[in-house]
Amino acid sequence: MVRLDLLDSLPRTASPETGMRVFDADRLREAVVYLAAQVGNLFVTKLNKVLFYLDFSAFRDEGVGFTGLRYARADYGPVPDQYDLVMAALVDGTTLAYHEQGDGRIVVARRSADLSAFAPGEVARLDAVAAFANGFATTAELSSYSHGERAWLETPSGKVIGYDFARDLRMPMLPPT
Repeated sequence: MVRLDLLDSLPRTASPETGMRVFDADRLREAVVYLAAQVGNLFVTKLNKVLFYLDFSAFRDEGVGFTGLRYARADYGPVPDQYDLVMAALVDGTTLAYHEQGDGRIVVARRSADLSAFAPGEVARLDAVAAFANGFATTAELSSYSHGERAWLETPSGKVIGYDFARDLRMPMLPPT
């Protein structure tokens, strides 16, 4: 059983720090289940970057983030704020699980995502972010690319990254739907 109750401490109000979206644990879970099936070798580090690009591209293009997560600057690039808690809540072994590979853990979906809560344009965004991530040969390449984002370069280590940096996101914009 996914322990979404662990996420009760995350902010539940729409604010500039959450991309003007109220955090919704079910929405996050289904997005991650979908991405785990669509993104090759979705190591935890890669998932952190994929979620960042999902939220920040949505905010840049639509004026509202995708999940309502806050992001912080970590040594290896932008990550969901309190990402250890987020991962502990999501990876339950039933819906999402870890698969040990080399020196890391890949997040794998144990079931299909329920996309009924997403509009067609939101599914298109999930697909576009998955394609963007799959365009990098390795997790390290995507992580390195994220280090070139103004959001990461100009935010002090450990501090929350403002969604206002989304305007400078280097990920291509989605074509209009």
